[in-house]
Amino acid sequence: MPYGAPTVKCNVQYPEYPVHKYHQAGDLIIGGIASHGVFLSYAKDFRTKPPPTVAEEFIMLPKHYQHILALSFAIKKINDNPQILPNITLGFQVFDNYYSGKWTYHSTMLLLYTLENFFPNYICNMEKKLIAVIGGLDSLTSLGMKTLLDIYKIPQLTYSPTPVMKDQSSGLPFYQMVPKEELQYKGILALLLHFRWIWIGVVVMDNENGERFVQTVFPMFSQKGVCFAFIQKIPVVTFINDLFEMLHKGENIYNAVISSKVTVILVYGESHSLGLFRFASYLSDEDVDSKPRKLLGKLWIFTAQMEIVSFGFQRYWDLGIFHGALGFAFYSNDVSGFQQFIENRNPSITKGDGFLKGFWEQIFNCKFLSTSIHQEEVNICTGQEKLERIPALFFEMSMSGYSYSVYNAVYAIAYALHAMFASGFKHKAVVDGRLYIHNQPFWQLSNFLRHSTFNNSIEERITFDKDGNLLAGFDVINFIFSENQTVVKIGHIDSHFSPDKMLIIKKDAIIWSSWFNRSQPVSLCTPSCFPGSSKQVIEGKPFCCYSCNPCPEGKISENEDMNDCYDCTDENYPNKRQDSCIPKDISFLSYKEPLGITLACFSLFCSTITILILRIFLMHHNTPIVKASNRDLTYILLVTLLLCFLYTLLFIGQPNKVACILRETGFSIIFSVAISCVLAKTVTVVLAFMATKPGSRMSHWVGKRLGYAFVLLGFLIQVGICIIWLSISPPVPDADLHSGNGKIVLQCKEGSMIMFYFARCYMGFLAMTSFIVAFFARKLPDTFNEAKFITFSMLIFCSVWLSFVPTYLSTKGKYTVTVEIFSMLASSAGLLICIFFPKCYIILLRPELNNRQLKKRLPNFLRYITFNNSIGEKMAFDQDGNLVAGFDVINFIFLENQTVVKIGRIDPHSPPNKVLIIKEDAITWSNWFNQSQPVSLCTPSCYPGSSKQVIEGKPFCCYSCNPCPEGKIAEIEDLNDCYDCTDENYPNKKRDSCIPKDISFLSYKEPLGITLVSFSLFCSTITILLQYEKEADRSDWWIGFPYFSCYEDSPGDLQDSPAHLQSHFSDEGSILWSPLLSDGS
Repeated sequence: MPYGAPTVKCNVQYPEYPVHKYHQAGDLIIGGIASHGVFLSYAKDFRTKPPPTVAEEFIMLPKHYQHILALSFAIKKINDNPQILPNITLGFQVFDNYYSGKWTYHSTMLLLYTLENFFPNYICNMEKKLIAVIGGLDSLTSLGMKTLLDIYKIPQLTYSPTPVMKDQSSGLPFYQMVPKEELQYKGILALLLHFRWIWIGVVVMDNENGERFVQTVFPMFSQKGVCFAFIQKIPVVTFINDLFEMLHKGENIYNAVISSKVTVILVYGESHSLGLFRFASYLSDEDVDSKPRKLLGKLWIFTAQMEIVSFGFQRYWDLGIFHGALGFAFYSNDVSGFQQFIENRNPSITKGDGFLKGFWEQIFNCKFLSTSIHQEEVNICTGQEKLERIPALFFEMSMSGYSYSVYNAVYAIAYALHAMFASGFKHKAVVDGRLYIHNQPFWQLSNFLRHSTFNNSIEERITFDKDGNLLAGFDVINFIFSENQTVVKIGHIDSHFSPDKMLIIKKDAIIWSSWFNRSQPVSLCTPSCFPGSSKQVIEGKPFCCYSCNPCPEGKISENEDMNDCYDCTDENYPNKRQDSCIPKDISFLSYKEPLGITLACFSLFCSTITILILRIFLMHHNTPIVKASNRDLTYILLVTLLLCFLYTLLFIGQPNKVACILRETGFSIIFSVAISCVLAKTVTVVLAFMATKPGSRMSHWVGKRLGYAFVLLGFLIQVGICIIWLSISPPVPDADLHSGNGKIVLQCKEGSMIMFYFARCYMGFLAMTSFIVAFFARKLPDTFNEAKFITFSMLIFCSVWLSFVPTYLSTKGKYTVTVEIFSMLASSAGLLICIFFPKCYIILLRPELNNRQLKKRLPNFLRYITFNNSIGEKMAFDQDGNLVAGFDVINFIFLENQTVVKIGRIDPHSPPNKVLIIKEDAITWSNWFNQSQPVSLCTPSCYPGSSKQVIEGKPFCCYSCNPCPEGKIAEIEDLNDCYDCTDENYPNKKRDSCIPKDISFLSYKEPLGITLVSFSLFCSTITILLQYEKEADRSDWWIGFPYFSCYEDSPGDLQDSPAHLQSHFSDEGSILWSPLLSDGS
């Protein structure tokens, strides 16, 4: 320092000592930072020198005094318990931080040093008895404390949620004596869903915690169908001069709340934040009495950090708007002796408690004599006032959630100390019967806290999770403001259950506001969509505002407010209201329903008729009609028809595996045998008549063996088809769950549809073959020829099975089986009726026809007889019995020899226009006609180009000839009408023929085309000349283009000497650039 320079002395001004503190001596000290009051100061603008003391206004929060009492009570219980920390007395030191960051740091430093005047960053005078600190009441307070406590390795236990510290803290872990904040979010969501409050308003603090709350719950709630009508933020009070501006913001929140149609409002904030919002309702220009009533139609839900009543002056407010409100509170339990401990508090007796006197004055609205100036204007505190007379909303006699957290925090520290001392530290000694501790490493207490698990004084298990959070739940409370102004516990949130079961609540214990007629309120943007409908979001509105649309056909919604309708299971179908699924009825063609009974009766009836016919044929076994019908094949046919009728009974009843196989394959085989018998009978008849022709070799094939061979062949082919069918994909029973309306259709699935239709097609082939053969054999000369009847039976069979295919494919369920049974019965009955009924008629009713001799059947043989006479000429009769022959044409000659000459004949086998075959040169004409062909016409022939027109009153062969009208022709003589040419032709001038039309188009070869082309070329030439003249006026456009001329050197010189080539372009200044280039470049 220079000689003679003035000496500057730095006067250190120590900060003010806190007004409120509570100290109790002990061997080890537990520190505490309480938030018992608020200092409101004016903002400093630094335009003038700040005053020595800052004007501040102190407001106390009486309810928070219980937190301090809980700490004191817990330490008293531990010190009185010889099982915990024997020979060690715990003490405590509590300071108020006044919700201020400055006071938080100040109070924390006071806990660390023994002297009231301390020097930061120095370790002298450090408090060595401090083992842990409990606090604070919000995240910012806890974070401020941890900044200093981490330096000195002192554990910290908080008694409020601290979500901000999870991300911003480092160093030693801290321990949260309240449940995780995420559990409260899940509990709120569970409460909203339990009462179906899906449209809510949200009010949060305008700070980091409030922003974190919104960012966390918004997606969580949205996923569960809860939407927010509005989100309002409560401003944080910092300075007095900003109070009115913030109250104005509170008024905006108030106006937003009363203007919204939502019923439920969720409030998230700090313990004293609701007072600002409640006070804002009195700042509006409306009538004061009507303002609070506008908030009566709202149901409030408060988080655990919120307190409806925080300040003493709020006791004069009308809190009826919060009557019936619900809230969350940190879990608490009744601790024996705590209420008596509170009742014994007395300002006159209690020493060292710097909080008690202020609390007493606030809670009882009185002043002690020592602090009163105008004693006649205030109530005097006597110290004999009773705390139990204070309403629970202002001060609780039972331990609150915050206080219970402080209480457990003290026990956690005590049990951790007990475990640490019991672990066998070397640095300990006993002096005067007490444990003397020196230089103990209390920073290791954090490790014991992490694994601490204990039972508190009421034997409740206290455990921490891996993150240092207390494993506990929340209480659900109901605020009552009608008479006794109390809080009722109505349920709790259990952290050990899943989210959908964690809420345990007693709905009957809830007292709702009279505004809701003391019943559960509703908070919906849209009334619920009833079962049978689904929600459809309205564009531009929150997703909980929607319209209700009925479920589409075939779908249901069983619950209210379903986002989508859904299908029933395959075994069920929707009811008419589409709000539930009904089990489908099992459907199959059974013997109990009329349709099944009818088909079964008809099957049995046809079977009976078949048996009777078989008996009739057996009784008349040797009659001509039975013999003529091939008896053995007839009996086989009747037996197969009987089996066909009986086989239809397998199609009735509940399908099973065996029945399904026998249904399809068995019927195909049996019916194929029946049709093969019919075919064999028909072929036998045809071959029998062919064998009767002279010289025919068919006699070798006629006999019983041919019929049997046909039947056996038809049977084996169908058996082979069925074997392949069964080996590929046999028929199996199946349940059709979708075809029937409200029914499960039991049916036989065909398996391989290709083989199914192949078997049916094979039967159709046999039937068609039988039909064709029988049709051509229907007129064979036999009295008992049954080909005609077989024709009709096959016609019925083909008609039935051709109609079967589209009908079978278009029906479903038991009606498909019905169609199949009907086709089987109808085709079998057609065979039975057409073939056997006529025979039975003759046998039973016309027996005389069954005894005719062979001579009576001779006309039938004569009708179809064909033979060659002795000169080899073929003779035959037509269907009418007339001989098929022709006529001769003869010419009579009477001049000399008087003879008759054959000049031609009429051939019956030739077409009508060629039936006459005549020799004109052999005709001898009369001399009268000059030995030439005579003419016999009424009118001469009309030449080509004209047509005939009959003359009225004369025979049709007398006519006039009219020329063809324009556009028509007549190419031959004596045409009745003229006719048009085709489109490609036109009539000639004589109108007796058509001439092809010429092809015409505009070509270059005709004058008109040449003229038009010449004119086009002329105009094009004129246009080119005009454009050339226009460009000639701008003759400088080509200036600047480089011009290349042939270089006289040889190509080899150019290739070998590029430098020589470049020299010709070296004089760039001699190039004249185009003036169109503005910069000459």
